[in-house]
Amino acid sequence: MLKNYLKIALRNIKKHKGYSLINISGLAVGMACCMVIFLYVSSELTYDRYHENADRIYRVAMYWKVPAGEFQSAGVSAGVAPALKDNYAQIECAARIMPIHDMLVQNDSIRFYEDRMVYADQELFDIFKIPFIQGDPETALERPWTAVISKRIAEKYFGDENPLGKTVEIKKGAARMVRSMSRPDSDNVDYEITGVVENPPSNTHFKYDLIVSLKQLKQDVLRESWHEGGAYTYIKLAQEVKAKDFENQIGLLAYDYVGKQLKSWGQERHYFLQSLVDIHFHSNLRGEMEPSGNRAYIYVYSLIGLLVLLIGCMNFINLSNARSVFRAKEVGLRKVIGAGRFQLIRQFLGESLIITIVALSFSFLICELLLPLFNEIASTTLAFSGIVQPFVLLTLVGLVVLVGIVAGGYPAIVLTAFKPTSVLKGPSYAGTKGSFVIKAMVVFQFAISIFLTIGAVTVYQQLRFMKGQTLGFDKEQKIVIPFRYNYKFGRNHNAIKSEFLNHHAVIGATATSSVPGRPTAIRYLSLTDSRTEAAKKLFFIACDYDFIPEYKIEMAAGRALHKETDDAKNAILINESAVPFLGFNSSEEAIGKRWHLGWYDGKKVSREIVGVTKNFHYQGMQNRVEPLFMVSDPYDFSALTLTLNTVNIRETLDFIENKWDELYPFLPYEGFFLDQEFD
Repeated sequence: MLKNYLKIALRNIKKHKGYSLINISGLAVGMACCMVIFLYVSSELTYDRYHENADRIYRVAMYWKVPAGEFQSAGVSAGVAPALKDNYAQIECAARIMPIHDMLVQNDSIRFYEDRMVYADQELFDIFKIPFIQGDPETALERPWTAVISKRIAEKYFGDENPLGKTVEIKKGAARMVRSMSRPDSDNVDYEITGVVENPPSNTHFKYDLIVSLKQLKQDVLRESWHEGGAYTYIKLAQEVKAKDFENQIGLLAYDYVGKQLKSWGQERHYFLQSLVDIHFHSNLRGEMEPSGNRAYIYVYSLIGLLVLLIGCMNFINLSNARSVFRAKEVGLRKVIGAGRFQLIRQFLGESLIITIVALSFSFLICELLLPLFNEIASTTLAFSGIVQPFVLLTLVGLVVLVGIVAGGYPAIVLTAFKPTSVLKGPSYAGTKGSFVIKAMVVFQFAISIFLTIGAVTVYQQLRFMKGQTLGFDKEQKIVIPFRYNYKFGRNHNAIKSEFLNHHAVIGATATSSVPGRPTAIRYLSLTDSRTEAAKKLFFIACDYDFIPEYKIEMAAGRALHKETDDAKNAILINESAVPFLGFNSSEEAIGKRWHLGWYDGKKVSREIVGVTKNFHYQGMQNRVEPLFMVSDPYDFSALTLTLNTVNIRETLDFIENKWDELYPFLPYEGFFLDQEFD
């Protein structure tokens, strides 16, 4: 009987190719969308849960109150972890992670900047589940100047060679290094590879490529650095220890070491615990390793996937009902020769399940094609291999059965309910049974389609609107060359600009600390030089005298920075948003007022506001224009913007890259077009 059902089902699919194609393609697209959504939702909801004993792993975070305001920081002092290990038996192990970005890593002629390098304690591998491919996790970081690398880095720098025991060279001068290096005699340091680990999964907030030993840092300095905040500190509590009780015990730990300084400075500080599995969705502290997750995305994506799948199922039901007139006589004849209703229902459900299984096969292909696009849109790193997990496969089997029953159940019940005598007399029955339900499903299907179409058009129009708005600056024909914390660029930026301006197609150049669309630093301004006065927090850009004219930023009041004056030491620019933020009633009122930037080497630093720029969208159109100030401080310059004549652009780009290789033969070239980056 089953063989007969299968044969008839396949025969009907083959006979009615157009009908089968529509049903299969509709279901395949719906299930592919559900697969992508399921991968995303599964990845988000299982963030950091794959670690063993994840329920006992906590991050130590810090509440910090200073005259400038109150903060909560994900990073704490480097001395916290040793103090906890030395004084509290409730902790099984503790480890610090200290990220170091923009490191230049080199193996022979292969060199790249790496942004996912961290210093870490050996105990890191006792807390986190980091699978080793090669090396011993018990001793990998026990010695100074050793490193554990990811599989990706091993392939990138060593190819098919075994990297264990080999070295990579890391240029210290390429980043702001911790001041406590115990071997400061060389700009380039060789690190021995003592382990290779699997690439970190996408669903972890701690993503790594190079993990280097903390042992080369001066441990006594780290223990005493209670006023730094760059160490992410993780602990694993002993069993039966209640996190809340332990949190109460360690809250005022800092006062045991630097209590007098905190009180004299008018500061407050206490520590609190964050469960590892709560960090992704429930933590949005200052200095997070990566942006926090958003549950709203899960709901939105899930709804879209469900609606698309629902459209496919409704399409199947409606088409099956529309074809009922062609299969009614088949049902009547089968009933006349003795077929029972439930036998016929099983036959129709079997056909539905076969179509669903075929659709599932095609949905795998569609899913694999969709994933790269989805990853780009949603900023994720989902992999098709995630589908072959046992839990996911079982879920897909359940989905096939559910879709098959839902999509084929209603037509099967309606068709098999017809009486043989009515069917064989003629088609007068057609459309009488379940007509209201069918009409309702057709209306609902179109309503969902219209809703999704309107949503897609709205998003598209919003993006077009954003991209078409006046930004307040000129981003066209500009190529930006990052200098990755190369301090010599700041001191020599005028000479370097001249080198590029020698080409006839390079018609302008300016040096800055950042460019629109990329992260912008934050600094503080205060009216007086008091250390305890509440300061104002503003975004900050260091720029040379050519920044305002090259980016065609308009002035609202005052003037731009001039090289003929002493503006490099005394002048400051603010934008219009900063005018009311700093307490002024108008842009003109702000001109001439003096503000203090802080204390450096025991001396107060103050500057006079000489100009107010009109607002420009240096952070993108998603955000309102925040208060900003600008000064000419070459020490902070880390990007060179070149304005180009687009005639013979290929030859100009070759010149720029060759000039870079001439000036910096040991540094990778990373130029990019500003308009593309901003978009």
